[in-house]
Amino acid sequence: MNFFRALYLLALLPAACGADSLAVNSKTRYASELSNLPIGCRTIALGDAGVALPLDASSAFYNPGALPFLSNHQVLLEYADLYNGLSSQVFGALCTQVQKDVVLAVLYSGFYSGAMAQNDTLPGTLEQRIQDPTLRADGSSTGLFYNYQNLIIVPLAKRFNLPLPRVPGFSYPLPCEVGLGLNFKGYWQTFNIEQKVRMGLSLNLDLGAMLRFGLDYDLRRAIVSREINLGIAVRDALPTRVSWVGSPENYQESVARSELFGIAYIDRSG
Repeated sequence: MNFFRALYLLALLPAACGADSLAVNSKTRYASELSNLPIGCRTIALGDAGVALPLDASSAFYNPGALPFLSNHQVLLEYADLYNGLSSQVFGALCTQVQKDVVLAVLYSGFYSGAMAQNDTLPGTLEQRIQDPTLRADGSSTGLFYNYQNLIIVPLAKRFNLPLPRVPGFSYPLPCEVGLGLNFKGYWQTFNIEQKVRMGLSLNLDLGAMLRFGLDYDLRRAIVSREINLGIAVRDALPTRVSWVGSPENYQESVARSELFGIAYIDRSG
């Protein structure tokens, strides 16, 4: 992969569905949390700039329309130890070009909590427990709690060249291209509560587009040396729900849609 310097200029996350689109609200307690945990070390280091900056295969998580601008096949594996071993996050991706300007990828993200001790709710009030030692916690647990979340994304994207009129005598091949993509998403989560295992399942879809403008051309290296990218993505575009298998009253939770916008300037002239 060619080395380049990228300056992320602007990202507005999210811009619709209310300011709390990615936040947990009173109607969404657990649903599809993993869709909002950032992935991709380089992308995270640049402020989740994947919506407008195709760094690697993890960019499809933010904007499937960014994938066609990757120039090679990619395999990514990442692991993060979180909260001093209390939980961990893994990420893997495989990206390949199936035909000219058409890219197919598979992404997996998983979040795993360690075993956490569960304790009964203490009886009485604080004042009562101060006066009566028998109401205080004895340090024993009633069981262990765990929380496993899994997200599989299958992006499919294509790049289109937009022909633009050129000034007479100016023949540098400065591109104007657009990438359009879809993310097919499957999500499942398991955790135990009251010694019973609960499983939540959901399917959804992301839409994404990226527009690339070439600004300068390096004749010696025969590459576009400066460009501007505009990206937009709609995440969880379908009004689907997370259905909890085996829960009382067939409990379901809605998944909040969110929109991402970004603009990036890329300079490869240095």
